[in-house]
Amino acid sequence: MSDFYFGFVTSVLAIGGLVGSIFSSKLTDSLGRKKSLILNSAILFVGSIFEAISFSPFMLVLGRLISGIGAGIGFVIVPMYLTEIAPLESRGFLNMFFALSLSLGIFISQLIGYFLNTGKGWRVVLGTGICISFLNGIFLFYIVESPKYLCEKAQEEESKFSLRKLRGKNNVEDEYDSWICERENNGCIQNGIEPRSYLNRNVEQIENINEIEGIEQKLNLISILRVKKYRQPIILVWDHYLF
Repeated sequence: MSDFYFGFVTSVLAIGGLVGSIFSSKLTDSLGRKKSLILNSAILFVGSIFEAISFSPFMLVLGRLISGIGAGIGFVIVPMYLTEIAPLESRGFLNMFFALSLSLGIFISQLIGYFLNTGKGWRVVLGTGICISFLNGIFLFYIVESPKYLCEKAQEEESKFSLRKLRGKNNVEDEYDSWICERENNGCIQNGIEPRSYLNRNVEQIENINEIEGIEQKLNLISILRVKKYRQPIILVWDHYLF
């Protein structure tokens, strides 16, 4: 492989990431968070196959480009999904571990590459994404769609169903109503209407939510992962960037 192709193989991942991040917003809005995550696993799966079995520099570049697109999409979708499913008091905490898992994934890949840097070992390194993305895509079928996304699409029953599964309780009206308030305010702003009336009308509901959240026990990573309804989606979306 020439020096030009070697440099291009290295940098094309970033080019793919740029392309993926540009189109990720449109993708998540049209397909939803869950389907976008599943589709992204398929993109990463295909990219990893091209990389692992590449028999020419062009095929390796193509695989890296596809994987880069998947990485760019995931970089937008994963924190978005985590933010929308998490309780207010733990959103920042969970997204911090998204960044941590990204750094940890880079470290692990470098460590594997250090021990497999001879012969055909590079194929094993690049091919690890095949199994990981395949399993990730399968298990993603069992997570719930983002309830906030469903609310934005005016799918009330589906949104409340997802929210009940995530919160583990039937009474989710206050949190759902706060999303309705937010949606109406955004609609007013887009249409040039003063949203203050909506805020005044729903301020009591939002205050009630804040009071409830203030009473709830503070969460840490261990306590969050002990809750089954949060453990599965959190681990799966972290897996998007851990490897």
